[in-house]
Amino acid sequence: MAVLGQAISLSTANYINIEDDKEYRIAGVQNYGKGVVIRRIVRGSELTMKKYQVINKNQLMWCKVDTKNGAFGVTNEQHIGALASTNMALATINDELYLPEFVEALFQLKPFYDWITKYSSGSTNRKYLTPKELLKKVEIPDLTIGEQISFQKKVNFLKQSGFDAELTHQQTLLKKLRQQILQEAIEGKLTADWRSQNPDVEPASKLLKRIATEKAQLIKEKKIKAQKPLPPITDEEKPFELPQGWEWIKIEHFLQYDRRGMITGPFGSALQKSEHQAAGVPVWGIESIRNGRFSHKNKIFVTKNKAVELRSFSAIPGDIIISRSGTIDEVCVIPDGVQSGLISTNLLRVSVLDQVVYPQYFCFLFKGCTHVIEQLKELCSGSTRLFLNQNILKSLLFPVPPVVEQHAIVAKVEKLLALCDQLETQITQNQTHAEQLMQAVLKEAFNHNSESTG
Repeated sequence: MAVLGQAISLSTANYINIEDDKEYRIAGVQNYGKGVVIRRIVRGSELTMKKYQVINKNQLMWCKVDTKNGAFGVTNEQHIGALASTNMALATINDELYLPEFVEALFQLKPFYDWITKYSSGSTNRKYLTPKELLKKVEIPDLTIGEQISFQKKVNFLKQSGFDAELTHQQTLLKKLRQQILQEAIEGKLTADWRSQNPDVEPASKLLKRIATEKAQLIKEKKIKAQKPLPPITDEEKPFELPQGWEWIKIEHFLQYDRRGMITGPFGSALQKSEHQAAGVPVWGIESIRNGRFSHKNKIFVTKNKAVELRSFSAIPGDIIISRSGTIDEVCVIPDGVQSGLISTNLLRVSVLDQVVYPQYFCFLFKGCTHVIEQLKELCSGSTRLFLNQNILKSLLFPVPPVVEQHAIVAKVEKLLALCDQLETQITQNQTHAEQLMQAVLKEAFNHNSESTG
């Protein structure tokens, strides 16, 4: 067994001062063992930093402040003369004892760089291992040149088999398949046979007229407030043609009107003023709705008195919860059996008329309708992160079939997505098998010396 410091030594930095009128190649290191890459070619005047290191051949390169996720690489001929920022560490490989190709192959193995990631210390966002610590603590196989060549051949054989690449390709295809299922669902393609077998279903347009009449009566009785009439939706606004019986509508057409149909959570300070206690009322955040499934993760509590004060921010089973910032397509329905709780400022609650929109269908719309997704990305863009507000949601168009067909759509989509889940499980198992093969090769290399000297 050897330590990394026996294979490499920290290079004496060859710094260069940047000149505004010259052109430079700036190199970086990709994650997951993908090595050194020329990230950009720029003029000196475009660089904010004015001091860079000149790269030579056969140097191990990594980021000093982020030694995680396999962000290591070995430089070759195409990198000679390129520049690395002062945040990068460069170490010269002792090629009398270690082949650069062997060192590169070692750092490309997921079991090896996973081990370094776990070895590193720091916050949850940064994994920090100083260059000197890296050289002292990271162990590598102590192999002869011939044994290193044999190790490389085994690694290359596994890579050239294309097994790992094929699994990655399958994952990409599976992601596209999930999206295609949702898109075809909201275009009515998945339930074309259902409609032919159910020709007498009341079209959405008739139901919407009844709802409008109902609202008008409630306004007349002063039970709800009158709202500004929505302008009609023009043909130019409709992104694609809907099946017969479907309608393009905006969210205000199907919000509950007996209580506030859409609301964002209170500011954090409103919650922090109250005492958190496990026996109180839960407050749900983004972690509560990850991957379309409701959970109690990252849950805090407020006293019951505080919850009464903030009751307008409550959510109950059947309500739809949407993330407002960062990952804005996180959405789920609060399931039956969950006690009423409050939503945090990072969430938005939507309470719909279930005779118009089935809540689970709305979630599929939000995550699978290309038209909705594209509009969200365009309208929610901010200076640093995406941000969703009520006005943006009110501006979106949604394709809505009769509610009985929505139930049929959800049933069919859930069945197809369950099959996708089975395929994903199989792909994950195959990936585990591929990693186990790589681990076996790495373990054999590490155990070689102990076996030969035992």
